[in-house]
Amino acid sequence: MIRLEAVTHRPFSAVLMEVAEAIGTAGGWIVNHQLFSNVMLMAAFEVPADQVGILTTALEERHIAVTGFTIPEGMEGDVQGTLTITVQNEGPDMRRPVPAFG
Repeated sequence: MIRLEAVTHRPFSAVLMEVAEAIGTAGGWIVNHQLFSNVMLMAAFEVPADQVGILTTALEERHIAVTGFTIPEGMEGDVQGTLTITVQNEGPDMRRPVPAFG
């Protein structure tokens, strides 16, 4: 499994689409994603093993700086990965109140 960590100053609302474009550029696809207010997002993806370098380059081109990654040796075929991005911006918290039910 590939683990990528990244940081960006881009607007939070644009980052998820840019991540999807970058993963698509490398021939991969997003399997799942998780949003943590407007501070962090996580995307689970699959990508061909020989395209990981293209993925990191595509992220950098979109101003998403990859700060750390783990790529195991000897991978072949499609590999699973996670990308965790910390978004550094001054936007307001995006938490929404959840009404009580029951």
